Amino acid sequence: MIDQANDLRKLIAANAPQGDEGNEGKNAAFDIQGAQGTQSTQSTQGTQSTQGVQGTRGTRGTQGTQSTQGAQGTQGTQSTQGTQQDAPRTTHNAPFPKARVLSITSGKGGVGKTNVAVNLAYALKQINKKSLIIDADLGLANVNILLGISSQWTLQHVIRQEKSIAEVIVTCPDGLQILPASSGIEEMTHLTVTQKLYLKSQFDLLDLMFDFILIDTAAGIGSNVMSFNQMAQEVIVILSPDPTSLADAYATIKVLATKYGVSEFHIIVNNTQNASHGRSLFQKLEKICHRFLKIPIQHLGTLSADPHLVQSSRNQQVVVKHYPKAKISQEIRKIAESVSGIPYDPWSNKSINFLLNNVLNLGQE
Repeated sequence: MIDQANDLRKLIAANAPQGDEGNEGKNAAFDIQGAQGTQSTQSTQGTQSTQGVQGTRGTRGTQGTQSTQGAQGTQGTQSTQGTQQDAPRTTHNAPFPKARVLSITSGKGGVGKTNVAVNLAYALKQINKKSLIIDADLGLANVNILLGISSQWTLQHVIRQEKSIAEVIVTCPDGLQILPASSGIEEMTHLTVTQKLYLKSQFDLLDLMFDFILIDTAAGIGSNVMSFNQMAQEVIVILSPDPTSLADAYATIKVLATKYGVSEFHIIVNNTQNASHGRSLFQKLEKICHRFLKIPIQHLGTLSADPHLVQSSRNQQVVVKHYPKAKISQEIRKIAESVSGIPYDPWSNKSINFLLNNVLNLGQE
């Protein structure tokens, strides 16, 4: 028990804040065309002790960082752009507040979804909210590319019980933390009961380590994408001025609402001319969702087209850190404050435990 407690302290210390460092598509198109002309409007601080898991949500300590030790050196070389930390394979069954799970998704690729996920995580970090980004684009690993990091281990290694969840998480120089999913999510549907229980015990640790878990999904309405979105407490859909983006965003919302029972959607309009332009695009989507789905959607914010974001992406940098005074950085920080302030039930069934129970079907062979 003493060793487990020491191991748990190491986990918390390793994840302490680093401070402020600077086919449905056709139906969707038909619905959109039929909607023309309609009118609709819508208008703690706290500290967490390393002695256990008690405490209020908020700042999770300033214990510093933990160096990577142990057998990692024998596994090969790790990118200098990020580190995957050795950590004990320990579980903790005591109750504690659940990390808040958000999916960031889009019906269309190329709308800036991954950029939003990465910069939102950094903006949350600036207000002392620890965030984990799950790179759930199983084929492209866009988060790794955007941040210029490589991951030696992925969720597959956790499934095979070769690594703990904490060892697989990549810590970037910017202080962001990434869980590379790779194709591990697909393997999660073909596990033995023993493997399922082990994986669940590993994911339980994420509730202790993070305030927010941001799932960066792939684009589209495939089953893997829909499953990730179904697991989140809030689904954030990224919309852009591209006309096809409107149809694809509506298709995503329609599938999630009608086939997966999702009823809460937040919209971020990206790459706009200004706030008024973003509001106009949101209202077009809102009209169609109200007319054909009878569900409300919420406008979480608008992000302007900003050359600073383009430059940051080319340099594999986080725009909120490297250009803090840029308009888009200010807009992202405002969205982070809004996300942090959205009321939610920390003990609801939409949590990381619900995510695992839903995907793994625990108790079934």
